[in-house]
Amino acid sequence: MSSFYDYSSSSSNFEEEEKDGWAIAPEVEKDNKELDFSGQMLTFLPADLFSNFALTVLNLANNKLTWLPKEMEQLAILEELYLQNNELYRTGSSLEFTLPNLKVLRLSHNELMYFPQKIGMLTKLRLLDLSNNAITEIPMSIQYLTSLETFKIENNNLNTIRPEIYHLENLKELCAYNNKISNLNNVVFPPRLERLDLGKNELTYISTFQFAYLENLQYLQLSNNRICFVEEDVFLKHLHTLTELHLASNDLQQLPYSIGTLVNLKLLNLSGNQLNIIPDSIGFLTSLLSLYLNSNRLCSLPRSIGNLKSLEYLDLSCM
Repeated sequence: MSSFYDYSSSSSNFEEEEKDGWAIAPEVEKDNKELDFSGQMLTFLPADLFSNFALTVLNLANNKLTWLPKEMEQLAILEELYLQNNELYRTGSSLEFTLPNLKVLRLSHNELMYFPQKIGMLTKLRLLDLSNNAITEIPMSIQYLTSLETFKIENNNLNTIRPEIYHLENLKELCAYNNKISNLNNVVFPPRLERLDLGKNELTYISTFQFAYLENLQYLQLSNNRICFVEEDVFLKHLHTLTELHLASNDLQQLPYSIGTLVNLKLLNLSGNQLNIIPDSIGFLTSLLSLYLNSNRLCSLPRSIGNLKSLEYLDLSCM
């Protein structure tokens, strides 16, 4: 995010007073392209804000806003809107207007239970951050965000991911850490995904279906789930671009032999499982730098582990 207009240089514009517990919004100088009203305890927005038709970046983070007026849609060329750490949950909806040129929308830490109503109309959106809320479901309209590159939905209450996620053809990063996702039925991740974080959920198995079209995935986080089984074809046919694979703190008793096909892996974390044997194919991971096998039930290691000439760190501790 580029630098904002510094209101601190003009105390008459930026200085706030409080009257009857309500913060008074600062004055708005017209024709500014970037405005920063963050951290001002605002409970409402100044009316003259909506006549600033040149505005492209608006930072309203860390205030006490409970709603946004429909007049927001007058900011027709707005590209970046920062609303994290407000109180938008009180009205049940945070976005009842459209901003056709919006590329960045941050709504984290608002205790929202629902997606913005008209989210599907933000077709130029590249970054959507809804982390640290109380959202239980992703709407079907997510499929229309075909320009989206980063989608952050961690620390919510999701129990699944909608199949429509596949239509996000430009998505590179999906973070759904710490939800309640128990299955990925009918979910196929979009092909350009590079980073996928599903850690700290309630997944019990991984099948090849979800990863069938991933061609660029480099980082896969699946730690802190309940995974007890990984299909052989998951690694045999897919995920050969992975450089980091995290499967720590699951219930794995064995690894598929096909783990040896992930020849680009640099980090493999298998700590905190129930493994009592490591397949010989581990020796094919010659790019591996870090291998975590601690807190398992291993009594021995395969001789092929000696082939890991690039290995710099090996953890075999019990705790």
